[in-house]
Order: sequence, then structure tokens, then C-alpha cells
Amino acid sequence: MKASVIISDIVSQNMLLVDMLALCAQDFPQNQYEVILPDLGMLITEERALLAEFQKQYPNFRVLVNNGKNRSAMINEAVRQSKGELLFFVESHCLAHKTWLREFFALFKDKKVQAALGYIKTVPTDSWIGQAEEEHRKRVMRSFEKFKVIDSYFDFHNVAITRKCFDAMGGLSEDIPIMAEFELGAQLHHNGIKIVKFPQSIIWHFNDATHSSYSAIVAAQGADKTRMLKRRGEKFIQMYFPLSTTFTRHQNFFRLFRIPLLLMEKMLMYEGIAGFMCAKTLRMNKVAMRFFKLFAESSHRYGLLSGLKG
Repeated sequence: MKASVIISDIVSQNMLLVDMLALCAQDFPQNQYEVILPDLGMLITEERALLAEFQKQYPNFRVLVNNGKNRSAMINEAVRQSKGELLFFVESHCLAHKTWLREFFALFKDKKVQAALGYIKTVPTDSWIGQAEEEHRKRVMRSFEKFKVIDSYFDFHNVAITRKCFDAMGGLSEDIPIMAEFELGAQLHHNGIKIVKFPQSIIWHFNDATHSSYSAIVAAQGADKTRMLKRRGEKFIQMYFPLSTTFTRHQNFFRLFRIPLLLMEKMLMYEGIAGFMCAKTLRMNKVAMRFFKLFAESSHRYGLLSGLKG
């Protein structure tokens, strides 16, 4: 089999079924690729019923049953069970064009290409929180450019990698379920493996998470960064995931006052949500965006502090 497409999350923002249909109906020989959806335990009854029908209609589609493992562990398991020479990763709130797999696959005819990063195009929305999420995503991408770490950027929204390269890197670190692919990108760069930019591969990205789900993801990213800091050391983190030098150098202080600092960040998160909702009611878009920034940054700091536990 030539290709395995693995869904790297199921926070689908109501796009899961549409996206699975788009992946099952790719302009690529059906017997030459498979689509694997790891079940992380968040599927609702309606989705489970329809996905069962998809598995009957599309022999190359299957749901990987949840076994209590976290996201990165489930993705590793999906890779172990997959049959493709090339691994393609996309998220469940990303809609792939019919020719996505064929065009992306063709890039790897050049045997020098071991890993590649496609691009995302955010779907326009009238949702204020969707707009705020996109603005924050762009802010994060600008920070990657600013700190000159864009060459190691590897995001499972739209990427591909050879199985041989994935295995050589040891797969995903299972103790960092949310930041695992970003650490993989850092490892690739650290080992001199170029992540080829492939702007011709574009998927549509949907932004409309709730405050609670968005905060959970951002906080989890922060906690994973702290875990990487413990395991990899300050030099590695500052090279690929620049954090405040105050945080990295004074971890003992932050660990000592972790509880009150967590409470403070939680209050700032609620302030950000309340301010956003008030500004939305008053139709003050710019003010709403500033409050969302406060909410997102506080969620990230909350995660960093949470990761100091133990």
C-alpha cells in the first residue's frame, strides 16, 4: 500500500463526518491508500453510527478503537497498524480537496524528500470566536518567524512523512500528547532532515471551538512544553520553543508558588472570557479580540504552571 492517512485529532468542530467523506473519496486508487481515525473517546452516538456505515461503504476506512491511550500514543498505534509507505496527517476540522492526496503524494517522487509541510487556508466565518482564534493562530505563526524556528515547524493539520523517517525518529513522544508533532519537527531539524514546504497542498481549516475546548488545548500545549523543558533541557526548548527566560530560569520559584499563580491565571482566563462576551454584545470587535488574547495567553501560562507539578 502506498499511503496511510491518519486523523490526528477529533476535536472536529462539527466537521468530522464531512471531512471523513472527503478523505474516503480522494482522487487516488482506493486500494492504494487507507484512512485511519483514532477514537480518543470523544465521538458522539450519531458520529459512531455513521462512521460504522462509512466502514461498510469504504473498505479503506477504519476507526481505531480507543484503548485508554492518549492522543500521541493512539497516533503511534495507528502508525504501527498502518500499511502505507508514506504517512499523511490531517486534523478532523480540516477539509481536504479531492486531489489533496494525489498531489501531496507526488512530491515524494523526489527521494530526497522525507518530510513535508502543507498549508492551511482558514474558512471565513462570521463567528467572533472563530475570528479571534484565527487572529491568535496568525500571532503564533508570526512568533515562529520572529524567533527563526519556522524551519522546524511541523503541524499535523497538513503534513506528510515517510514511514522510514517517522520510525527513525522514534515516533511521537507519548508523554506530550498535544505537542508531540512539534517536538517531532524539532527532532527532524536537529537531525538535519529538511521539512520541505509544499504550498501547493492546501486544506481548508475551520475555526470555531468553544472557549472551554480552546483553553483546554492551549493549556495542554503549555503543560507539554514544561514537560519537554524537564526532559530536553533549557537549551533545546529555547532553540525550538522559546519561552520566557524568567520562567525557564526560575522554575523553583514558580513551582513554590504554583497554586496561587494558577488561581491568578484562572481568574485572568475568566476575565478574558467575560470581557470577550461583553465586547461581543456591544459589537466592539477590536476590544473582543484583545480580551481573547488575554484569555489565550493566560490559558497557556496556566498550562506551563500545571506542567510543573511533580
